[in-house]
Amino acid sequence: MQLRLSQLGFLKGKIDGKFGPVTLSAVKAFQRANDLEVSSVASAQMQQTLYAQGALDASGAPAEPGGGRMAIVPPERLLPT
Repeated sequence: MQLRLSQLGFLKGKIDGKFGPVTLSAVKAFQRANDLEVSSVASAQMQQTLYAQGALDASGAPAEPGGGRMAIVPPERLLPT
């Protein structure tokens, strides 16, 4: 998920595999840009949109689908600890 957020220009920090404050900020920015409910959870709907054709990047332009394998992760695994 961090890789895709980075590819779309939302993740400004290092890709480290952790759902820390930088990733949380990127998730919320992506949610806002793509008219999704803004929350601290990377929901299944958000993840589907993230990898879909037409997801808006940080500049507001539609992105190509992809970013590698898509794995839907249960929200309870994505909450900051």
